[in-house]
Amino acid sequence: MQDLKNALKMLKLAERDFKALHNMTDEALFDIQIFGFHAQQTVEKLLKAWLSVSGIKYGRIHDLQVLFSLLREQNENIPLEFEELEYLTDFAVIFRYELYEDNDALLDREAVLNKIRKLMELVKSVISSNQNW
Repeated sequence: MQDLKNALKMLKLAERDFKALHNMTDEALFDIQIFGFHAQQTVEKLLKAWLSVSGIKYGRIHDLQVLFSLLREQNENIPLEFEELEYLTDFAVIFRYELYEDNDALLDREAVLNKIRKLMELVKSVISSNQNW
């Protein structure tokens, strides 16, 4: 059963995280772990909004790969460019308590922001198209 109320709540929370993330592009001010964590949080909440409006139960899951899989299992149309965001899961789990040793250049902050912005637009569209049921 669709849960529009939860979908709208998750979307609002994702927008809040995205606002913070949008202000973390300066490498000198924000470590990559902090940026990555908020990027993961934004994507997680967007996916949970999509799952909720689609009537898909998801439980206490923080793994983006699992959330994408739940959508795919219900034949939701997910552009491949968004599934590439699955790697952000490590920022919510591993890199919260360990150092991210890779070069910051491997995570292009502007590219991540743009991809998340597009995902947000898609999720808003999915929610909007389901508000008239």
